[in-house]
Amino acid sequence: MGLSDKTSAPTERRELWSGKLAFIMASAGSAIGLGNIWMFPWRMGTYGGSAFLLIYVPAYPLD
Repeated sequence: MGLSDKTSAPTERRELWSGKLAFIMASAGSAIGLGNIWMFPWRMGTYGGSAFLLIYVPAYPLD
């Protein structure tokens, strides 16, 4: 079976986005979340480690 043989593969219906805005908002939320995770170690080192962590943890839910 080659890649062009599509008759043996079962057809599955995929879920779709409800609109362009939903896709943009989900993409932005993902990018912001990943940016927050990637920036955390840098902020810890730059702004004083534990002292920054004491402020960051309670303030995180407000973000």
